[in-house]
Amino acid sequence: MYIWGAVLFTIGTAAFFPSMGMFWWKVGTVFFVLGSVLFTSGALLDYFRLERSHFEVTQDMVSSPVATRELNEEEENLSPAVHASA
Repeated sequence: MYIWGAVLFTIGTAAFFPSMGMFWWKVGTVFFVLGSVLFTSGALLDYFRLERSHFEVTQDMVSSPVATRELNEEEENLSPAVHASA
């Protein structure tokens, strides 16, 4: 989506010059706006995709004995520090 937005934006910018005539100015305006919308939409979709993947936890991660053991070890390592500061 980024690429299409960038291409349309570039075409729109090139055709946007007033010396090209009124028809090309209108075509350039449409391409410029469409390219801007596509580029911004691509950025937002990528951002939301990254946000969602950061908070996703698969069932394998939850039920894995290795992950469970590592979490238990981390809790045990943190417990004395928590109790010592209290």
